[in-house]
Amino acid sequence: MNSTTKFSKRGDFRGVFLHVETKLLAVIDPLVGEAEALCLGVNIAGRLEWSQVIFEGDSFIVMDSVGRNIADCPWKIVHLISWLQVQFSSHPSFRCVFSPRNANLAAHSLAQWAASSLKEGCFPEFHGHRQWFSWVY
Repeated sequence: MNSTTKFSKRGDFRGVFLHVETKLLAVIDPLVGEAEALCLGVNIAGRLEWSQVIFEGDSFIVMDSVGRNIADCPWKIVHLISWLQVQFSSHPSFRCVFSPRNANLAAHSLAQWAASSLKEGCFPEFHGHRQWFSWVY
């Protein structure tokens, strides 16, 4: 059975990882996976009561859909975007921005590692690291 991994990380202004968490899913469309990853991050931020969080994602469609009318959202992710819009309206200090994949290679490398090793959960051993991820995968 194929699988994909949802990945969420929290870093500080220097790019140092403060929280890393992954969740395995059944095979899904990449667009849905990107929306699910954002949902995971928002869920974690709410659960851990973080404030002033900027969520970065490399799917322009997902990141743009959060701030648009739900009628303009691709049907595959409308239920996820609807949930995200509720979360963002109840947490006004949360915002999301598009960030090209090459601007965050460490996060991409960690997500590939989690997917290839079928790892799931919170990984405190990665907290406080920055450059280490270039050779994880």
